[in-house]
Amino acid sequence: MAEGTPVPVYVETPPGLEEVAWLEIRDRFPGASFGDLLFAKDERGVVVFRFPGDLHDLFSLRTVNEAFLAATFLDKEEVSRGYRDLHKMREQMAETGDFGRAVNLLSRFRRRQPSTYHVVVRTYGRHEYNRQDVRRAILQAVEPLYPEWERVQSDADVELWANVFGSNILVGLRLPGQFPSRPVNEGGVRPQVMAALVHLTGAADDDRFLDPLCGAGPVLAERAAVGVGRLLLGGDEEAKPVRAARARAGAQATVCRWEGKTLPLAAASVNKVATHLPAVPEKGMGERYDAWLGEMARVLQPGGEAVVLTLAYELFKSTIRKHPGLRILGGYSVTIGERWGRIYTLRRE
Repeated sequence: MAEGTPVPVYVETPPGLEEVAWLEIRDRFPGASFGDLLFAKDERGVVVFRFPGDLHDLFSLRTVNEAFLAATFLDKEEVSRGYRDLHKMREQMAETGDFGRAVNLLSRFRRRQPSTYHVVVRTYGRHEYNRQDVRRAILQAVEPLYPEWERVQSDADVELWANVFGSNILVGLRLPGQFPSRPVNEGGVRPQVMAALVHLTGAADDDRFLDPLCGAGPVLAERAAVGVGRLLLGGDEEAKPVRAARARAGAQATVCRWEGKTLPLAAASVNKVATHLPAVPEKGMGERYDAWLGEMARVLQPGGEAVVLTLAYELFKSTIRKHPGLRILGGYSVTIGERWGRIYTLRRE
């Protein structure tokens, strides 16, 4: 599918990553135009946008886990949370031609005409109508348009997803494809979150990139996937994760066994740092965070940037005040397993 007229699409991310996902989309695909950010608490984030390129390229995104053609989108100005929402949704699907255009794009993407379909409905928030009402409205729109389609429970040619996000309604057709295969990391940290750490540091050919507490190497592997730079360096206190990180990040990374609070590196020797500060026992936790942040400030060159993921965000905020050389630029709340953590972006003054 060649580049041409931008088409409406949306992607799903782990909850909290939708803003970072848009940054990746914008940077990777300069022709993309922003639509909206949606959020379903504890379940997913959504980025709605118009995409001008080959739809297969969406599967190269590393902060994203699903991609859809957007068939119908009603924003908060159009949604009342009452039954008339369903009438508007049916009308837009059946009469504007948007749904038919999405089906045609999906057929071209799959290189065959569909004959079966499956409907998935997800609702969030309070409305006059329920999930079954939404499903019924979807079927009333689809069946007259495609009476030859058979509705099935699985392995459908068309997966039609209807999402009611509070004051937004989004209907899409799932794009069947494969995102980069990566394992969920220790502590339930999804690979898209590790990719977000890397993307927020930026990636340049002259980077000297460090993960001082690399564990089994998920951050190093994400950085290797987008470009090694001049130096790709990491380390951990234990031998087993060091071996795993070497295997995961490949020969292009240098992985050492060291103490994260006393790094054997010269001052101002790296310009990018990304790491997941681990959850440690409460006793001595403050001392460790103080040492880790102190070493981060020491080895970062002035103007260098760091991105840190932590569950102990209150401790992080109190500890970083002891290191005025590190300034917080921003932050994002994300899920880590069943808990919420924070990603902080920092700059070395």
